[in-house]
Amino acid sequence: MANMATEKASVAHAKNILSSLINKVADGKTRVVLESRGKPKAALISTEDLEKLERLENRAAAPQRSLNILFRAQALRGKMRRRRKKLLPDSAGTLGSNAGTTRPWNLRSASKTKGRKCMLAQSTLAFIIAALAVFTVPTPSVAAESSCPAIIDHKFANLMDEPVSLCQFTGKVLLIVNTASECGYTPQYDGLEKLYRRYREKGFVVLGFPANDFGAQEPGSNQEIAQFCRVNYGITFPVFAKTAVVGKNANPLFRELAAKTGQPPRWNFHKYLLDRTGQPVAAFESAIEPEDRRITSEIEKLLAAR
Repeated sequence: MANMATEKASVAHAKNILSSLINKVADGKTRVVLESRGKPKAALISTEDLEKLERLENRAAAPQRSLNILFRAQALRGKMRRRRKKLLPDSAGTLGSNAGTTRPWNLRSASKTKGRKCMLAQSTLAFIIAALAVFTVPTPSVAAESSCPAIIDHKFANLMDEPVSLCQFTGKVLLIVNTASECGYTPQYDGLEKLYRRYREKGFVVLGFPANDFGAQEPGSNQEIAQFCRVNYGITFPVFAKTAVVGKNANPLFRELAAKTGQPPRWNFHKYLLDRTGQPVAAFESAIEPEDRRITSEIEKLLAAR
């Protein structure tokens, strides 16, 4: 039941994100308003909203649900990009002396041409929201999944300060890593991303937990960490807000992993490998590269096991 509730909450959040894409025109640029916990935030189409869609694509737990949401999110991204190209030239002329003010773009006040564009966008959003609504009822395979393993039954904020339940990764093979941006092992981000892309369709996920515990090598804010990961390594796997992984302030996940394996992290990029039932089966020291055969062979073995 807890897993079912988590699935419903995840999809409901996705619906809220999509349904809150309200079109506005200001300062000669097409903008959207995105709601985060009920608070609207304005952002350019090419930045905040596309990032939210990328997170949406990675959020779904069931393979079929993930595939459908992926297709619809990609379709929406394409519509938004095409719309942005069409609207930007018109916006400056439309605003004229009203530049610097923000006004809603709706069918009553817009011209017929803009009205047709708005209707198309609203129809697209309505279609996506209706399709997502179907997913609020778990399929038999989702409902039949075992309850969330105790070791991952935790919630952590991600780099955008949004709460994420690790229970959504139930049934996945997980590689959990404490990361840092200014470490000699930081280039392992590249290997972790390659590993994630290679095996994610088979049910594998990398979870990154930035920590400043070793050598103060993660001094930046969550926003800076997010930008660093995206710009330098194109990271798409889930990365959480900065946390502690050792000592009395260690987060509960890493405390349990250390207790079960007898191997707490001794430096950045320590790696824990968990099977589909949430049981830790191996731990790898920082110096072992993500694509080392010792890691990939274990991953492939766990993915093959059902």
